[in-house]
Amino acid sequence: MTSFRNRWRTLIGGVLLALLVTSPAAIAGPVPIAQNGKIAFSRNVTVSGNGSKAHRILTMTPLGTQLTTVSNGGGVITNDDTFASYSWNGSRIVLSREISTSERQLVTMNSDGSGSKTITQGVSRKTTPVFTADGSRIIYASDNDGDYEIYSRKADGSGLIQLTKNTADDMSPSVDANGRIFFTRDNEDIFRMNSDGSGIVQLTNSPGWNSTPDVSRSGAVVVFSSDRDGGETEIYSMKSDGSSETRLTNDPDSDVCPEISPDGKQIAFCTNRFDTGGDVWNYDIATMSIGGAGVKQITKLPTIDVEPSWQPVVTLPNPVPPPPM
Repeated sequence: MTSFRNRWRTLIGGVLLALLVTSPAAIAGPVPIAQNGKIAFSRNVTVSGNGSKAHRILTMTPLGTQLTTVSNGGGVITNDDTFASYSWNGSRIVLSREISTSERQLVTMNSDGSGSKTITQGVSRKTTPVFTADGSRIIYASDNDGDYEIYSRKADGSGLIQLTKNTADDMSPSVDANGRIFFTRDNEDIFRMNSDGSGIVQLTNSPGWNSTPDVSRSGAVVVFSSDRDGGETEIYSMKSDGSSETRLTNDPDSDVCPEISPDGKQIAFCTNRFDTGGDVWNYDIATMSIGGAGVKQITKLPTIDVEPSWQPVVTLPNPVPPPPM
């Protein structure tokens, strides 16, 4: 079977989600509790009568119900909408919209698809965006300088800052509550850096493909995709310092793009393990426990369903009553 690495690069032109909620530091009173809301993902759908297909962003419950399309390619049927990611309070989505093979722009909208706004411009490919914890900035990858680097800009599109600068491709950022950014370099290893781009640390050092990192909200656990053990791509986890690397899936087909749930107890990912017709592009969204047990198929259509992002549902704990006078 053709390797996932080659298939994935073909699908998105060499480009490869962090769920993100309001920063506890920005909230007065009780610290919010994040629970699991809907899952957003990209699906390759038919967009015209002649059978033309394009990617759109859909949302659903973790059971696969209440399926809703929330993006439309900006009204252009040939545009692809991919790499959707929720804000840390679950109210906003940022995505990457492919205008042409050389141009991708960042688009923000409300979680129901309303209020869509393109916040970037210029002919470059901007991809894999995620919100910072307080929602004020978006971290993403772009090939603006010729190869992919990590950038930061305000959520309204202003205040551009380049965080990495080298000859490698730095991609797929994920951000924890402390602002640390986890990303992949050349799809070969996972790195970590501070919010300003300083303090870069290499976390993995293994042969093969190590990519699509996602860090838990607390910053304790990182999950990622790798083909280090030969064969197809599997899901692995490690601590945020790179220690305790653990293989979570073991299947002859591809498991990729893991996303830790807001409550830290589950992982959503995409896989072609459920296809029975020999279609290597028939990817579905699945979930499993944070330790890799209890895999459940969520989407079940013969389509390309990829790049899951989990919506946080934020509630406030009951306040502690004051001591008696």
